[in-house]
Amino acid sequence: MSIAQAAPSVWGFYPGQHDGAGGDFGTTDRFINARMIGIGWPSTGNLEVFVGRNNAMPGLEQRLLEIYRHEPRIASLSQADRDTWSRRSAGIINRFLNEAKQGDIVVYACKADEQVHTGKISNTANGRYFYDGATAVNLRLHWHFHHFRAVDWLSAVPYSQCTDEELRQVRTQNTFWRMKSCPERFMAEPSR
Repeated sequence: MSIAQAAPSVWGFYPGQHDGAGGDFGTTDRFINARMIGIGWPSTGNLEVFVGRNNAMPGLEQRLLEIYRHEPRIASLSQADRDTWSRRSAGIINRFLNEAKQGDIVVYACKADEQVHTGKISNTANGRYFYDGATAVNLRLHWHFHHFRAVDWLSAVPYSQCTDEELRQVRTQNTFWRMKSCPERFMAEPSR
């Protein structure tokens, strides 16, 4: 008797100019050629201690509030808004670190090359999470992103071949989210 494997989850990835993200890489070289996706929150340091924890949210929220409390934009928020920001940010980080599994699908609508890239989350040589803590800016993968997951990119569809509805589903102002529905064309394995 074999146990059926669960279908992989589908994750949307869209780095933007908002909490935790530092905008698109500007070229596909960084994500596509590096075979990675990444998120911001650069001041948090290595988050390996939170990987694999079933209840990482309280610790992530606390760490974010401690580290970012003096950042002007966060410090200017009311306590309720700071709490909302830390919960939202911790949720994104937790999804990235713990909920997304090897073999899950990731869909990335890249502004730089105007293509929707689809891949499968894989593991790096050192595990499923990679922290880029290089102190020299020229040695970093990106000036703002420090937290990475490896991805085997499988296919790309130009924006010009997508409907408005397809683009709306994969291009939002979220950083990393579980997609409840994804256009079938982005899920198809490439023909070999």
